[in-house]
Formats: sequence, structure tokens, C-alpha cells
Amino acid sequence: EKMTLFWHGHFTTGAREVRAADSLVRQNAFLRQHALAGFRELLVGISRDPAMLVYLDNASNRKGKPNENYARELLELFTLGEGNYTEKDILHAARALTGWTVGPRGFRFAPRAHDHGEKTFLGRTGYFDGQDIINIILEQPAAGRFIAGKILKFFVCQDPDSDLTEALAAELRGNGYDFRRTMKALFRSEAFYADKHQHGLIKSPVELVVGTARLLETPINDLDAAIFALAAMGQELYQPPNVKGWDGGRKWINTATLFARYNFASDLLRGSPPGAGFRMQMLDQRRARMMEELEDNMEQYPGMKLPERQVASARQPPFDPTPVVERHKLRTAQQAVDHFVARLLQQPIAADRRGVLLRTLEGGEGDFDAGRDRRRVVTLINVILNTPEYQLN
Repeated sequence: EKMTLFWHGHFTTGAREVRAADSLVRQNAFLRQHALAGFRELLVGISRDPAMLVYLDNASNRKGKPNENYARELLELFTLGEGNYTEKDILHAARALTGWTVGPRGFRFAPRAHDHGEKTFLGRTGYFDGQDIINIILEQPAAGRFIAGKILKFFVCQDPDSDLTEALAAELRGNGYDFRRTMKALFRSEAFYADKHQHGLIKSPVELVVGTARLLETPINDLDAAIFALAAMGQELYQPPNVKGWDGGRKWINTATLFARYNFASDLLRGSPPGAGFRMQMLDQRRARMMEELEDNMEQYPGMKLPERQVASARQPPFDPTPVVERHKLRTAQQAVDHFVARLLQQPIAADRRGVLLRTLEGGEGDFDAGRDRRRVVTLINVILNTPEYQLN
């Protein structure tokens, strides 16, 4: 699932631009099925993906009128990175991709729209088509370095050094860009477990929401509220801000998104009745945007009426810590603090910070019973979820 999320941010596609939910569902299924496959397989598949063909305009790429949009992003954002190709390379790649379009059943190759002429691309000359372009791209050393850098920034550290990047790039090239083998090698490497790479990545909103629910072993019943919370934190799935995807890293945190993170933790722990918190804030924004888009297209659909949509809600119940307390036999404040710090932060905290957490449980009265004082346990968890350390992987 995490590799699927990685590819969703790498091969970006916007729902509002594509306007075809079925295409986006199929794209997501493709990325999940091939998340650990070969890079060539992924590149060919995404280059034929109907949602991508529409999003980056290759569906209208025809002989005599090449559309360079997809070819440009294929080189700049998906495979090589800036500085490793020329404008001529973009043009000839676009010519090779002419005729790759969308039909009633999905991808369609239109022979009459394809430019069968000679192309020169990255120093090679021939009668290339789209698959040839992808093969030539993967022969470039820059392709390995580029995708290795993106993997490291997603899984290891914000600023990987050149030696680490080159080592992973060599692994990729050596195994034929097999991501299953590459990720196994990365997760078994000393570099992955090095102290300097621990707790150095800021959690994305998806990692925060899903990870929190899993760590607390509590379901997210109100999926709409979770989706709205993700958007408030800066990550609206199926709608990245632009073709570059989400910047990630330090860009995840600002005054607005940090407040949204705190609100999510509070809503998940304390429970939110239908219509509360993120639901009303984000539903109002989404409804306004939906209505604006519909109004823009009213002329195409005479007689269409704008819907009065009501969102069904599954209430998020308050988090009950009792099962965790009983399973781990947490009887004292010290035991409770140590358990939840280890569980949620996976790193030790300073003595003064631990003292604050103990006082949170004891309520200034000096006594505590985990089985009796459930509200204090929930407050403790909320405090931990709002620490700077919890925002990090």
C-alpha cells in the first residue's frame, strides 16, 4: 500500500481534470497491482493509462500536431529529471507517442494518428514508437539516479547524499529496475537503519491518519471526515496540487496544516457526532467547488438541476483505551506513559517531557488507576499525538 501511495504521488493524475471516476479507479488498481513490478512495465502501463492520457493531453497527440505535454513530464518528472534531455528530445518523444489515445474500452492505438517517421532521441536515431522511447530512457544512468532519489526521499530521509543515491541507483540498474528486489535490498541495508535516518521524515497526512488508527487499533468509521481531514492537512487523494505531485517533507507543516493534524487526533480520540469538526468545514468547501464545476457545465446539459447532496455519516465513537490497558496490564501512571510513548513515538523522551506526561495522568492528585481513569488515558494519548516527535517517521 505504501508503494501504491508512492506511485500515486509520482504518476500524478487529477480527478477534476480527468472527470472520469472509473478511469481513476482502474489507474489505482494498476498501480497497486504493479507497485513492486519493473519500472519498464509501470512506464508502459501508465503511458497507456486512459486517465493519464487525458490528464496530460496525450489523447490528443497526433501526427503533424504533436502535443508535448506528456512527453515533457515523462522525461522531467517521471524518469530523468531536469537537465538530462533537450527540447528536441521532448519533441521527438512526443512524435513517438502520437496515436496513443483513448477509445471506448480504454487505451487505443490509432495508426493513422501515429508519426511513423524517423526520430532522434537522446542520441539515438530510428523509427521509434512509445515503447522504444521508454527503453532508451531506461538505458540512461540518470534514470536510475532520479528514481533512486525519489524512493530515498519517500522512505529514508529528506536529503539523501549522493553516495546513498548512487548505491540505490546501481541496485536498480543491476536488477533491471525490479522494484521488489530494490525495496528488499533497501530495507535490508545498513543505511536504512542508520541513526541519522531515524525519525527524520515528516509523516504525510495519509501516513498520519492511517498510521494513527493502526497504532491505536481503532477503526475509522467516518471515512468522509477522514477524507476531509486529509484535504485540510494538504493531501487530497486523486487531486494533487499539480503535475509535480505533493512536495512533501517540510512542506507538509504550516500553521494551518499543523492545526488540522491536532484536530484530527482530537476527533479520532474523542469521537465526533455527524456534522462536526472537519465534516462541516471541508464539506462546505467541497460542495462549493462541486457546484461551481457543475455550473460551469450547465450549458452542456439542458434541463439538468443541481443536486441537493446530503452526506451520510457513520459516527466516529470515542476511543476506548480499556482493551489496550487490560491487554498490557497497565496499572500505574508510569506503566501507561512508558507503553504509549513506546507504542506511538518509538523513541525515548527526555525526563522533563516524561514528567509532563505523568502529571497529565495523575491530574495533580498523585494517584492514578488506568482501569478507572479512562479519560486521563485518552488525554495522555492526545498529548503524545500532538508532540513534534509524533509528526515524524
